[in-house]
Formats: sequence, structure tokens, C-alpha cells
Amino acid sequence: MLKCKDNIKLKVKNQHTDAQLLLAKVEKNYFETKLRLDRVSSEKQVLLGENRGLEDERNNLRHRLKEMTEENVKIKEKEVGSRRRALAAEEQSERFSKAQQEAEQGRRLAERERDERTSESLSWREKHQALNSVLQAQEDLKAQRRNKACQANIKSYFLCMTESDQRVKILKNSDGSPKNFTEGDPVYISTPEPANDDTETGSSSRTMFRVSAPRTGRDSGPSYFSDLSPMGAESPDSGAARRNRKTVEYFWIPTDEE
Repeated sequence: MLKCKDNIKLKVKNQHTDAQLLLAKVEKNYFETKLRLDRVSSEKQVLLGENRGLEDERNNLRHRLKEMTEENVKIKEKEVGSRRRALAAEEQSERFSKAQQEAEQGRRLAERERDERTSESLSWREKHQALNSVLQAQEDLKAQRRNKACQANIKSYFLCMTESDQRVKILKNSDGSPKNFTEGDPVYISTPEPANDDTETGSSSRTMFRVSAPRTGRDSGPSYFSDLSPMGAESPDSGAARRNRKTVEYFWIPTDEE
């Protein structure tokens, strides 16, 4: 019975020892697991921190990507606007060049039309002048013919005088040129009469003679003015006075004779 008790005690002791060993082993496993859990938790915290950093960096990268995308869109829009403005400017330049070419063509056409009108006007003016010249020449020719016809029928004369058979003088105009008289032109000659001794005033009177230029085919009358009769009654003493005067003769010379 003692042996049985000893066996029981030994068995209990062995169980107790086994329990202690098992407890120690369990405690050891617990601490190791706890250490591993702590280490894993630390690593997990580090990984969580790294993950948060990576997440922040990803968010920043996404934000930057969005900004770059928006900036790229704006740049593309600007490029499209620049292209549109360049196309509009090119179209406007083409329209301006076309309008300038049309204006230049219009100016050249206007200048050509003006030159043509000027040339036509000059041509018509020359024709008009030529026609006027022809008409004037015809009128001049007709006038010359009429003048020649008149001159062929009408003669002109120079009035000449000589005093006591001295040098012959020709009646002249105020400019010194010989004065022409045509057929039938009247001429009045005034000659002084010597004063009588009984005259109180001592002044001499004048006698007026009238004669016409000779007419072709008609009686030309006296050729010398000394043969003319004075206009009005002759005084009784005129014969004696005439004897005391110098002899002055007037006569006609045709202009077509030298």
C-alpha cells in the first residue's frame, strides 16, 4: 500500500514537474509570440507610416498630374487659338492682298480709261483744230478771192502834192505810212487865203476844197487841185490873191504803179 502511495506520489510529482515544464514552455512560447507580435506590430506601424507617406505622395502626384493635365489642356487651347488667329490673320492678309490687287487693277484700268479719254479728247481736239484750220483756210481763201476780185475792180490811190514844181510829197498816216484812198473816197483840202490890207484883224481866211478819189471807167474830174473850184462863192479879189500865192498842185497816183 505504501508502494502504491509512493507510486502515486511519484506520479503526481512527475505530473507536477511535467506541468511546470509545460507552463514554462507555454510561457516561453507566449513571450516569443508576444515579441514576434510586437515586432510585427512595429513593422506594421512602419509599413502603415510608409503606406501613408506613399499615399500622400500618390495624392500629390495625382494633384500634380491633374494640374499638368489642366495646364496641357490650356496650352493646347492656346495653340488652337493661336492657330485660329494665325489662320484668320492669313485669311485677312489674303483678303487685303486681293483687295489691294483689285484696287491696283482698278487704278490701272481708270488710268488706262483716262489716258484713252485724254487721247480721244486730244484726237478730237486735233480733228477740231484741223477742221477749224481747213474752214479758216477756206474762209481766208474766199476772203482772198473776194479781196482779189474787189481789188481787180476797185483801185486805190495815193494823194500827192507838189509846190512850185518842187519835190513831190505823199499824204501819210500818223504812223508815217502812205495813206491809201479807194475809189470815190472824199478828201477835203483846206488852203489859207492871204489877208487884205483893209482887214482890221489881220487874220487870213481859209478856203475848203472837196474832191473824190478817181473812179474807174468814169470821168475822174480834174487831176490837179489847182483846177478845183472852192466851195461857196468866190470873192472879187480872189484872182489877185491867187496871183500872189505859190502854185500848189495836188494829184492822184494809183497804188499799183511805181
